[in-house]
Amino acid sequence: MNGKIEFEKIDTLGLNLKNFLEEVKKNYRPFDPGNYLYKKLMAIPFDDYYSKNHLELIYVTLSAWNMNSRGAKLSEFEDFCGSIISKKNEIESLRKYECGKIKAFEIPEILAQIEQLFSSLKLVGTNKNGKEKPRLVTFSKTMHFLLPNLFMPIDRTYTLRFFYNNTNVPQKIAKQFEKHNQIFLAANLFAQKHNLTQYLDTKWNLNKPKIIDNLIIGHQRLQRKGKK
Repeated sequence: MNGKIEFEKIDTLGLNLKNFLEEVKKNYRPFDPGNYLYKKLMAIPFDDYYSKNHLELIYVTLSAWNMNSRGAKLSEFEDFCGSIISKKNEIESLRKYECGKIKAFEIPEILAQIEQLFSSLKLVGTNKNGKEKPRLVTFSKTMHFLLPNLFMPIDRTYTLRFFYNNTNVPQKIAKQFEKHNQIFLAANLFAQKHNLTQYLDTKWNLNKPKIIDNLIIGHQRLQRKGKK
């Protein structure tokens, strides 16, 4: 679960980093409300992070990012908020870490803390048969909204297809967690190697984890257009 294979995959994009980010900047959801909501989220002062208004904005933004459609479903709003608030201390214990600055000796403790949150946060709902929806995507996006400098948002269409050539999310929670950590660690290694700060802007590239996400999105979009 060291993310080595995933890092090798994403590191091949480093030479064309500017092109991929430019594709996102110019053509990715230019008038989408999801971008407006995302910028509002990133501008929330820390003192309001666990207020009902902020958690409500997270919930709405997740919906705008397709977390209540297709294979995803959020838990009820009160359950969603209560779960996050109950784990505030655990979440905040990770705020001192930053993507690209995590040291090797810190990884076991960080992954243990993430595993505790992954297994306990009640962020997703159930299907018609009462079976819980997969946690992977919703967890990564929620944690990105709460800790934007540490967690990269993961989705099926771009992230999973890029790394694994499919959009499948394992049914077993342990397997979902393993896949999350592989990508999480690969993102950290990529941010260590590449100077991403120079690409920060006021649109989609508001932090390093989102820059990496946008890099993947740009690559996948250009690939579909037949460009390299």
